[in-house]
Amino acid sequence: STKAIVLAFHADIFYFDHEKPACTLENRSECDGYKMIRDAIKIAAAQSNKPILLIHGDTQAYCLNQPYYEIPNLWRLNAPGDYKYVDAARIVFNPDNKSQPFTVTGVLDQKPAPVVCDDSLLSLSTHSPN
Repeated sequence: STKAIVLAFHADIFYFDHEKPACTLENRSECDGYKMIRDAIKIAAAQSNKPILLIHGDTQAYCLNQPYYEIPNLWRLNAPGDYKYVDAARIVFNPDNKSQPFTVTGVLDQKPAPVVCDDSLLSLSTHSPN
């Protein structure tokens, strides 16, 4: 049986303005183009008891965290690989670790992924616990 769910896509659906409404046919510019997909993922994750990892790129903030405190089984990895942080991510899934089922380390630097999604170079020294 399935132990976890992994979704990978390019766009950073978390980099958005919380104040803007979802885009519609009538409102296609002053809106949040990812609100509906985020809401669908949140609903599906909240209804699931499996760990879910969302992997994306598109912004420069390499990090692994939980984007919604109320959905503890949902994790987000903003993958490394841009000009500020050149590396690849090694992802390990441990189904027995309910509090942190996904561990991400850099292939080159062997360091855990930062938990704070901050695109400054200084933030890369703040890493998650092992």
